[in-house]
Amino acid sequence: MLKLLPLLVSGLSADLERTYRRKRRNILVYCVAGLFALTAYLTGVMIFVLWLMQTNTPMVSLFALCIVAISLSLITIAGLAILKHYESRKTSAINSSTLSLAAEVASHTASTKSMSPLILTLVAAFYVMTKSNSPEKTKL
Repeated sequence: MLKLLPLLVSGLSADLERTYRRKRRNILVYCVAGLFALTAYLTGVMIFVLWLMQTNTPMVSLFALCIVAISLSLITIAGLAILKHYESRKTSAINSSTLSLAAEVASHTASTKSMSPLILTLVAAFYVMTKSNSPEKTKL
């Protein structure tokens, strides 16, 4: 068994090194893609302002751009607030089911003297994992 240990360690380190290189490459590619997306966004904003300037004064065009930008930022903040509320409801539901499970296990511990506390703990942990990973709780 000890002869397999260096082979296992070298295999794990090779996997970690490969994973690190892949993550670093992905970050670099996402940064370059983000740069191109930012360039496209800024070009779109400039086109929008130039289109507005054909029929309006520069002040009205920039004011319209300001209103659009503020509206988009408020919509984004509202979306994040909704997601945060959903996540807090989800975690509170998981925590309440965990507390009810703990109370249930505590009430059954006195009546099940033949079961060891380790088995009860494992059963409780399995129950919590299956409840927290159920598909009906992860739907929006």
